[in-house]
Amino acid sequence: MLLRRRVDPRRLDHLATELSRRGVTLRLEVDVRPLWGTSPRFAVNVLRVGIVLFDRDPAARQRREAGIMVAWLDFAPTWVRMRDRMFARWTHG
Repeated sequence: MLLRRRVDPRRLDHLATELSRRGVTLRLEVDVRPLWGTSPRFAVNVLRVGIVLFDRDPAARQRREAGIMVAWLDFAPTWVRMRDRMFARWTHG
């Protein structure tokens, strides 16, 4: 869900409940998570696996998605190094 500003967590819970209630007839699992302040890894995964149900402002969504992708591309080399070091530690002790 792309919102113009931060939303109170209780409001997000209400939105998630309402969307889930309506989605039951479509057999959709609806998960609402705020993207403001989340890690680039989480945000880019939302773009990868998320589904757009309604798009009121396509230009705003595209700008936000582009910003998320730029943040991920900036962070990706760091993520790969961290992941490789952790795998090496798990593999070799």
